[in-house]
Amino acid sequence: RMKQFDFVYLAFSSLILVSQVSSQTLPAEKPEALTLVGNSEGLTEILCLNQDRVMLGRRDIVEGAIASSLPFVRVNDRDLSIPIPDGHTNVEVFRISDSNQVVGFAIRPAGDGRGNLRGFVWEISSAAPTLLPIPEDFRGSCAFDSSRDGETLSGYLIGRDPPRMVPCIWI
Repeated sequence: RMKQFDFVYLAFSSLILVSQVSSQTLPAEKPEALTLVGNSEGLTEILCLNQDRVMLGRRDIVEGAIASSLPFVRVNDRDLSIPIPDGHTNVEVFRISDSNQVVGFAIRPAGDGRGNLRGFVWEISSAAPTLLPIPEDFRGSCAFDSSRDGETLSGYLIGRDPPRMVPCIWI
């Protein structure tokens, strides 16, 4: 059963967005073998992995003259596609928790009156991602990180009027 999240505002006088670098620690012993992760016609990258070495990644997919990025979760040797929430066209992913929850944001077509970005969490055993709650005076959100247990998420809210970005956590 998916946890219901509430949001908490974090008040800052200014917001600086910094790209995060994942640094997961592997066990102290040396790995016995090198694992190659499925290749694509373009770039394939592993964004992060959890304590069970479940991998969160994305790969380039080329269809005719169009290249796009497809996020995936690899459990053992099986790749799972990350479902796109209804009414959205794409997802961007950033983190997988030790409880196998993926966080990111879903994208709606440009010009959608409800805003085009919405933070989500997806438990890999469930069929669809859960969109994270936002207050009425905001039009969107992005989720970027998760606690190890998946109980707390961080990201930001996107304000409607006035336009603004406010850091927040969902608990």
